[in-house]
Amino acid sequence: MISGAVPVDFRTQQAVADLQALARAASSETVTALANASPVPGAKGVLSALISQAGCRFNGPDAMALHPALTLAATLPDDDFDGFLLATAILIADRLQRGGGRDDLFWHWDAFRARYRAAPDRRRAAIFRGFEQLDAVGLVALFDKPEPRELARIRPDAVVAQLTDCSDPDAGLVLAALQDWRAVEDAAALWDRRGGGLVAARAQAMLAGFRHLYETQAQFAPQADAARLPYDAV
Repeated sequence: MISGAVPVDFRTQQAVADLQALARAASSETVTALANASPVPGAKGVLSALISQAGCRFNGPDAMALHPALTLAATLPDDDFDGFLLATAILIADRLQRGGGRDDLFWHWDAFRARYRAAPDRRRAAIFRGFEQLDAVGLVALFDKPEPRELARIRPDAVVAQLTDCSDPDAGLVLAALQDWRAVEDAAALWDRRGGGLVAARAQAMLAGFRHLYETQAQFAPQADAARLPYDAV
């Protein structure tokens, strides 16, 4: 079990960033319904602040007062599926940031893996990658690890097709990394150099390739201060 400072490695930061984006994208109706499940006074304001200001990290008594209700909501997919996914994303993001939650979420994974798989692609991938990263850094021990089809937003052939038609001079390097793990380190170095520019340009094909590498290749580990892959680009 790891404890202490908030982690700074790229893969954990990216997993957290995706979960935070998932939470921020939740509808007002979903946030309201989830807040209404808690007896905490002013729960909607506290939950909104937890998402938008605290980055889904339980970092004070007001936020911690919501923790039991969110933990329960994360076990009730049939009551409110969107609230179930939102609560799950917040709990995973908090653990990855070494926040106030202490449940390792093992039993949530064991019981609801099939329900996570039914989520829309972006949310599914963010949640599965969050669990994978919890396992990778030692915050939970998963007996059955996430599978590639659970981790990736889109099929590899769709990514390859985009890159094959891409005019970017480095598209071939990303293609090579998708097809041969020995090229993944070079792709990570390329993201270090060009990631920020690709994000700014909304370079869809290249972002799809790098996103797929991140989601399926544990060796893809750019520098901690490299640009984050945008949640909504692919």
